[in-house]
Amino acid sequence: MIRPAFLADAMLGRLCRWLRVLNLDTAYYPHLPDPQLVHLADREQRCLLTRDKALITGLQPDCSLLVLHDKPLDQLSQVVDHWSLSLPGQLFRRCLLCNHPLEPATPAQITNLAPSDSRNMIQDCWYCACCSRLYWPGSHTRRMTRQLSQVFPSLCNES
Repeated sequence: MIRPAFLADAMLGRLCRWLRVLNLDTAYYPHLPDPQLVHLADREQRCLLTRDKALITGLQPDCSLLVLHDKPLDQLSQVVDHWSLSLPGQLFRRCLLCNHPLEPATPAQITNLAPSDSRNMIQDCWYCACCSRLYWPGSHTRRMTRQLSQVFPSLCNES
């Protein structure tokens, strides 16, 4: 199954991060005006996610979803249900800031970018070649995985 690509509007920044945790290609340009958002979504064949009904009815993007909920995990659940999305093989393989796919970090990248007090504890580390951020599992990823189990109950068995 082909996983859809998304463009989240300015009201859905937190949803955008959760979609990226699931390795879903999710663009986010909070300062673009609505007509440019729709043009970009259509040009890049992305489904526009918005809480703005007028944006959908007025500008009529090719693909869109009116997100009905206020809370990010409820929003995520709506998107997952709408597209019948399943869990990816691995979580946290897309940069949460810039959306670029992550790649395994080299020892040099870990040495240069990881905090000195964490370097020796990091084993599974990922690097964003676009914005030079380093990602590794820790208490934050365990917390986010627990939160995701509200949307994907099967995660309870894996964490």
